[in-house]
Amino acid sequence: MKVDAVSGIGFRNSNINFGEKQSVHEGTTVSNSSGVSDLAKVPVIVLLAMNPATLNSAIPTMPETDNPNKITILANETTSSDAATYVVAPETEGVEQSDPPYGWLSLKRYKIQNEVHGKSPMFEYDMLFATSTLANGDYNKITDVFIIRNGQNPSNNPYTPPPKVEKLYYHNTEDGKEYYGAYIADPISDSAGNEKSFKRHEIRIDDNTAKQIINLIKDNTKWDNATKIRFFETKSPQRQETIIY
Repeated sequence: MKVDAVSGIGFRNSNINFGEKQSVHEGTTVSNSSGVSDLAKVPVIVLLAMNPATLNSAIPTMPETDNPNKITILANETTSSDAATYVVAPETEGVEQSDPPYGWLSLKRYKIQNEVHGKSPMFEYDMLFATSTLANGDYNKITDVFIIRNGQNPSNNPYTPPPKVEKLYYHNTEDGKEYYGAYIADPISDSAGNEKSFKRHEIRIDDNTAKQIINLIKDNTKWDNATKIRFFETKSPQRQETIIY
């Protein structure tokens, strides 16, 4: 399936700065904020072992090391990029929140501005565009984008947010199997809501929900973008490696 990442969006020719353009080739990662296509390969290894329980369940940050690009890969995720047919429900705005929303106690600290239901090859999910109460009543901006997978156990810690989108990848493989992936900070809890681990990993998302994020990044919505989501394009079919904390 050919993913149209340009038509109607135009981020290749846009003056909007999406952050960095990244190419990934056989275990190497290259970033270039100027978007130059002829990029040098830079090896990437990974290092990290943190228990989020010691951080009051706040999203762990990358540790400081002599080389900030070094992190330890503790787990790998399946990297299949086979094309799939997506079925996406219409989006709704001004979502009425349950108590607590989606079972996540932390969502009481957010106003959900928009909800979009999507389907990936492996699961269905709800993408929430939300404003933190720390925005001091300024609900004209989106501070966070969350993805809650169907059947995912919510954390019972009121300070742990749902899986949060940090990056959006467009895998421009040019072979009919192009797709979008969301790189998320993802707390993992047991059935009782106790946090067991934390990981950052990339999950495949459908075109519709990906373009909702692109519209937000390009300020093409009625809300201002106050997130730190960055956009990357790569020709690799491989998803980013999973990092377990």
